[in-house]
Amino acid sequence: MVDERSDSGNINVFKLKAKYNEPGLLKDASRVARRINRKAAGHRAILGFIKRFGHDITQEAHIAWYEDELSTYFEEEKFNDARLSKLYRDIHDDIYLKNANMFNAGIIKMIQKSS
Repeated sequence: MVDERSDSGNINVFKLKAKYNEPGLLKDASRVARRINRKAAGHRAILGFIKRFGHDITQEAHIAWYEDELSTYFEEEKFNDARLSKLYRDIHDDIYLKNANMFNAGIIKMIQKSS
């Protein structure tokens, strides 16, 4: 459930209902936020696995995961090619910037560089 009275602690912090008047959008955005949050929380194990390849492909692997998992584009140049790409990327960036543990450092740098 989305508590529309709350300004924090749920998907309403993005003020989606005011920006997008579409049935089911808040539920969909909440689902996307949960997927991204699970990825941010589990990044340590994934990072350890990737580093076994001998070179850092973390950013490429993350973008591939993002585009496959969310069925949309990560890169800003492609936002117009898929519906809600910008919305999902904003959710992604917010979650990662708030989950600033050392295992997410590479992803955070990538976000900051694109800003």
